[in-house]
Amino acid sequence: MNSLAREKSPYLRRHSENPVNWLPWGEVAFNMSRELQRPIFLSIGYSSCHWCSVMERESFMDPKVAEFLNRHFVPVKVDREELPEVDEFYMRAVQAMTGHGGWPLTVFLTPDLKPFFGGTYFPPKRSMGLPSFMEVLRAVVNAWNERREELIKSSEEVTSLLRASLSTNYVETDVTMDPMSEAYDQLVMSFDNRFGGFGGAPKFPMPTYLRLIARFYWWRRERLAALMLDKTLRNMYQGGIYDQVGGGFHRYSTDNSWTIPHFEKMLYDNALLLGVYAEAHKLLGVELFKECALDVIAWLLREMFDGNGFFAAVDADSEGEEGRYYVWRRSELLELFGESVGEVVSSYYGVTDGGNFNDGMNVLTVRGTVDEISSALGTSPAEAVKYVRTKLRSHREKRAPPFIDKKIITSWNGLLISSLAYAGWIWNQRDLIEVAMRVADFLTTKLFDGESLWRYWLDGPSRHRGSLEDYSHLTNALIDLYSYSGREKYLEIAEMLIDVMLKEFRSDSGALYNVPRSYKSEHLRVIDAVDGVVPSGNSMAVSALAKMHQLTGRSEYLDSARRIVLNFWDRMRAYPLNYTYMISNLGLLTPEAGQLFCAVGEEDLEECSLRVGSSIPFHPYLSVATFSETRRPRPLEGVTGDKKPIDGRTAFYYCKGFTCNLPTTELERLREMLKSTASNR
Repeated sequence: MNSLAREKSPYLRRHSENPVNWLPWGEVAFNMSRELQRPIFLSIGYSSCHWCSVMERESFMDPKVAEFLNRHFVPVKVDREELPEVDEFYMRAVQAMTGHGGWPLTVFLTPDLKPFFGGTYFPPKRSMGLPSFMEVLRAVVNAWNERREELIKSSEEVTSLLRASLSTNYVETDVTMDPMSEAYDQLVMSFDNRFGGFGGAPKFPMPTYLRLIARFYWWRRERLAALMLDKTLRNMYQGGIYDQVGGGFHRYSTDNSWTIPHFEKMLYDNALLLGVYAEAHKLLGVELFKECALDVIAWLLREMFDGNGFFAAVDADSEGEEGRYYVWRRSELLELFGESVGEVVSSYYGVTDGGNFNDGMNVLTVRGTVDEISSALGTSPAEAVKYVRTKLRSHREKRAPPFIDKKIITSWNGLLISSLAYAGWIWNQRDLIEVAMRVADFLTTKLFDGESLWRYWLDGPSRHRGSLEDYSHLTNALIDLYSYSGREKYLEIAEMLIDVMLKEFRSDSGALYNVPRSYKSEHLRVIDAVDGVVPSGNSMAVSALAKMHQLTGRSEYLDSARRIVLNFWDRMRAYPLNYTYMISNLGLLTPEAGQLFCAVGEEDLEECSLRVGSSIPFHPYLSVATFSETRRPRPLEGVTGDKKPIDGRTAFYYCKGFTCNLPTTELERLREMLKSTASNR
């Protein structure tokens, strides 16, 4: 057993039985590298990563490879989900050096932690145009022994260029919606007209892109935007990227038709896509999107929830094979359902004897109509699908399941809190909001002590403090949870988190560092706002700060959000697809933003909130405050004092820029106000 046996991360513990003398990221490893003058071999991955598992089996379990690593390097293992700032910095370095990145991430560092060479997966023997792993190791050792000064100089240049690329450029200008038009135009250019989505294989769902398109359609009512959103969401839900038996989205599609997935399931993908499908249902009225969102929720509650929070990920592999748990032979379906019904089920899911995966195996996709199954079973369409899926799931559960990483990660749970609360609000489902509140209560009592927020929970809090994404994602989630539940405590905790976030992370320019001031590895303390699949910490901070300003009227929140945006304004205009989440939040800083104050009269506050959410039209830049005389959040005292019920009835105050229309007690009148706002744009 190596040093990783004492770690909390399941990914690190899994490597504790490797013959490699792994050390966790920290001063012990750094000091050893400096004392021995050996380079650090840094390997970054995560528990559900398929190719991480492959490289472990092929190389890190090989005694000869391990002996070479132990003799010439200081081997360090990092779980990217535990230390996202380490992964982010060195991923950027490898991308700069090689033009691509991914996991497992393989990086060679000088003793002062500067990268001089890197890559991703290296095979045990030359293949696919890649050198063998041992060839790479020997070449690095030779270069370190013979050309060390050159490597050190190169590492300094790479680090310098990387830090320069992560610097900011504050410009003083008006914040407008122009970058949204520019991002949308680029998305149109890359849109796949046949299958939906953007670009070719491998194809990622990219929820930040879809979220921006939904807002662009609301803003401009351009029909193409609605068609792009509709086609993409339909094809993903009916494709193999969606688990047609158990529910939930796999990470990405290896082809351009959403048919064959990379099978791992990540909480962040499903949290964000849940929100996209819920918004799309509210915006476009397509019932299929609500069905998908509720199915994702059912999977999350059934397999990913322990009553406190939601787990991080499900592995791609089981029994040593990628996707084994999820694929089917046609003969299995015929045996399970009988010849007649089995034929119909096979046709519905596109299952053939030859298979679409490998060796006669099939990834299930929706290729037929529900009416075919309904007719074969003699039941209603809904009951037919339920029966088939339940039978398939029961049969599949007899297989060896993939590993579930049960870390409850603060930022990813924050994403899900927002999506669950929004879904419950628009569909008048208090149970969904109650789940979101349960998770929020757990995070804010177990992982936040009023000063520090911790990265995750797994049988106790992690030893790593949260990064910017943890603070900003949770803060935004609590503001949303207040807006959709009316529970004042969430807004008050969000205010506390904002104060800590600005104190600990804000730079002189106003943008936010990725880690707090106390972070020990100074060169990893950088400023970044690039939105990948997961929104950046700076982008989410803009959302949280702008919403807090819309609710409280406090100008310092607006100024903080605006300063973050203007630090990236030039880059946002030049490379809009790198900043799609931040761009989709710009409406909160423009006249598009609005406030809805609900002064609750003689009715239940939570019931009133749900009644509003299920009644009003989609408005992505509307901040909602629900309160009563006895439950009025302290942060709202400056803007709600004159807003009261009318004759005991709940009064709705719709405002823009804190200039309010006359209050109304009628939801129909409120709907008309919001529709008028949309049509007058």
